Amino acid sequence: RHSLSRPQRAQFTVTGPNHPVIASLGGEAVLYCRLSPRMSAENMEVRWFRSKYSEVVHLYRGGRDQYGEQMLKYQGRTELLKDDITNGRVSLRIRNIRPSDDGQYKCFFQSSVSYEEALLELQVGNKWSLRVHCEMTVDFSHYSGAVALLWLRFVLLHSLTAAFFLRALKSTLILRLS
Repeated sequence: RHSLSRPQRAQFTVTGPNHPVIASLGGEAVLYCRLSPRMSAENMEVRWFRSKYSEVVHLYRGGRDQYGEQMLKYQGRTELLKDDITNGRVSLRIRNIRPSDDGQYKCFFQSSVSYEEALLELQVGNKWSLRVHCEMTVDFSHYSGAVALLWLRFVLLHSLTAAFFLRALKSTLILRLS
């Protein structure tokens, strides 16, 4: 005897960035997520929402964007980028970033047999006060200690806020700037 069953978890996983997405006020943000294993999401529901399932930021269902359930504050500001939807990758572009856009978003995929979601974070800041994060690896194994000290002096003289970590095995210096 066969019965129609409700979609269940675990046929696929959904992943997004493992770090917050940074955006400035008035600018735009692109949040992305993908299915694993890779599969087409063209015939799935792709729902971006805030803390509640009903707080729809953007909805794609039946092969089309659906705006009927979208929260008023996102109307006219979102776009689902579907260039790679056949490989299970989608991105949500939010334009004209507002302070209220700051926070967590869920990217939800549902097929006829399964569903799963990923949690993402958008951090909104004033475009003049955003912190820049970068990481650089410098290998000094082929240079003398004097060259490394000159480089270090140059960095410090240019008043960069930095934390230095030495990797003893390869004489590698990792510079983390914030």
